Amino acid sequence: MGARVRDETPGEGLDGIWSGYTGAGHKTVNPAVAHAKLDFRLVPGQRPEAIYRKFLRHMRAHGFADIKVEKHSVFEPAGTPVTAPISQAVIAATKQVYGKAPSIFPWMAGSSTTWYFTRVGTPAVGGPGVGWTGERIHAPNENIRLADARNAIKAVAAMILNFRGSRR
Repeated sequence: MGARVRDETPGEGLDGIWSGYTGAGHKTVNPAVAHAKLDFRLVPGQRPEAIYRKFLRHMRAHGFADIKVEKHSVFEPAGTPVTAPISQAVIAATKQVYGKAPSIFPWMAGSSTTWYFTRVGTPAVGGPGVGWTGERIHAPNENIRLADARNAIKAVAAMILNFRGSRR
């Protein structure tokens, strides 16, 4: 149940919190203000504006009406059922190229424009990637291995061919 709840329910994350003097050296101060940056991970069926309004109501209801809340970016949730033909094409392609079934994550943390495709009725999936355990994703020395890149290209090609075949 734990993994299912983690993967299929919305969540809120604290990206960072800061207050007081944050420059070089030291300075003893009693901060007058504090800042926090939050993000909300939504699941299909939720709308960002509605969640934002609920958050503001929640803050007011618990005595935090004086908190200034600024919205910085908004992405709607997106999802395609694992039983959809495009999802099955990805699963089959992964088995063909890598020789085993993929790990399936119904929703992944991150930001993208795939929500637009879901909104207009076009399925969207995250296909096989080029990641490996030593890739250091989004770090200054991020890297991929050429063999992994080649396999990812093969997997995407297989996914397209499998999906094309499922549409006949």
